[in-house]
Amino acid sequence: MVAVSLAITVGRLLGEDGGSVVTVVTLAVALAVVSARTRKILLVVLVCAYLPYAWVLLYLHVRYYGMIWLENWPILPSLQLTCFFPQIDDATTKLAGGLITLLAIGLATVLAARRRLLIPVTVLILSAINSWIAYALFRA
Repeated sequence: MVAVSLAITVGRLLGEDGGSVVTVVTLAVALAVVSARTRKILLVVLVCAYLPYAWVLLYLHVRYYGMIWLENWPILPSLQLTCFFPQIDDATTKLAGGLITLLAIGLATVLAARRRLLIPVTVLILSAINSWIAYALFRA
């Protein structure tokens, strides 16, 4: 509970992009701290989770709108789940999205570490579906 309130406080101090910054920093620290075997598994899960969102890079020419989606790339895997939260403010919603993304990637890494190849494949399929929905929202 203390970690969640600390993360919310840090996210609010960072402003609107607090969720993205907290997500990126936490993943970078996790990559630096874990063992070599777990690092490989985490990298596979991260590639499976974020690769379907590579279409964001193709739309950077759309000035400000494309940059907003690029800034939100770290929290895109939890895009639909954050729709269920009440819209208190943008920073809190992004922070909740960052925390949900971190929990999902952590859970997938722990399950994949038990030698289950099905987990990264499932993450890739779910991310592809989520990316398709995010792309539809982008084009709307």
